[in-house]
Parts: sequence; C-alpha cells; structure tokens
Amino acid sequence: MAAGTNVPVQTFGSLKPVAAGDLTVLSFVNGDVTNGNRVKASGREVLIAWNSHASTAYDITIAGPADSDGRTGNVTKELAAGEHVIVILAMDGYKFATGDNAGHYLITPENAAIRFAAIRLPSGVR
Repeated sequence: MAAGTNVPVQTFGSLKPVAAGDLTVLSFVNGDVTNGNRVKASGREVLIAWNSHASTAYDITIAGPADSDGRTGNVTKELAAGEHVIVILAMDGYKFATGDNAGHYLITPENAAIRFAAIRLPSGVR
C-alpha cells in the first residue's frame, strides 16, 4: 500500500484563550481517494472529517491493521452532505506499525469532497 497523503496536524494556540490570537482556525485538506490520507500518530490526535458536497453523502474508512487485541477490520462511517464528524484517534489499534504508513493513522474518503483537519491535543489533556 502506498503512503497516504499527509493531513498536517495542527496545535492549539492556548488551552486558556484570553485573546483572539490564542484561538486556532482549522485548515482542511482535500481527501485523497487513491492513496488515502494519513495522520502522524502520537496518541493525542483528533480528526475532523467534513463532507463538503452540497447534496451527496460519502463514506470515510479508517483502516484497522491487525493488532495484539485481535482487531483486523476497518471502520466506515457515512457522512451526509455538509456533515462533520469528529474522530478521536488516540488508539494504537489503528496506528500502522509497518510499511509506508508506519506511525500513522490511515483514513480513506470515498470522494474528494471529504475534507480533513487534524489537531493534536497538548500533553496532559485528558
């Protein structure tokens, strides 16, 4: 499997915003239907998937490589037109250990209308 297209991981300006400059504006990237999109895994990532299409529902699939807990399957979620979904990626069972996507989570959209943003929560946030 080829390496997926990176979704840049964004960080928060501040956990206690006191000014407009402390707020984070998310940047979304287009979904890569051919190679999937990948997020560098530290265990503190949150993915936001957005179906930007005006009238058609599309799926996203989170790849589930085999792991020591017996997980072998993918997770697929349909997003209605205009819908957003938040996925907490803080789980080793979906992080690739080998291959081109080692150390990443791999998410594949059904259509390029699916857009992604990823954030990394600061350490110590529970």
